Amino acid sequence: MDVDHGRYVMPDVELDPDQITIVMVSEAAPARLEDWFYAGRDALFAETTVLAFRDVGEDVSSAADILDLGAYLTTAVKCGKTGYGVTTETVKTCSHLLELELGLFPLARALMLMGDVAIKWVNAIAR
Repeated sequence: MDVDHGRYVMPDVELDPDQITIVMVSEAAPARLEDWFYAGRDALFAETTVLAFRDVGEDVSSAADILDLGAYLTTAVKCGKTGYGVTTETVKTCSHLLELELGLFPLARALMLMGDVAIKWVNAIAR
């Protein structure tokens, strides 16, 4: 098994889908659910993403601030990876979740795919 279904996570945030103009898709859920984007200011995924936004001049301090900019953060793989990558079979089986999620944002103008796994997922959806 290349993913751990015990580390399954989906974004649970209040937002106006029409305000989302950027969707950033990283690879997989974190090893610890406490590190998820929307788990709080000390969450690893939130910290690193806030840092990236600050590096380009945005005055943000949390994932909520990034969301307020119109950027939605999620992962291609909704479960934590157990190894380096995920199999093609997992991509085929699980890509429908990301497809449904992306469908929530009809006005998004940019889709940022952060890594090979995210790229594989979106390619599977496109097929």
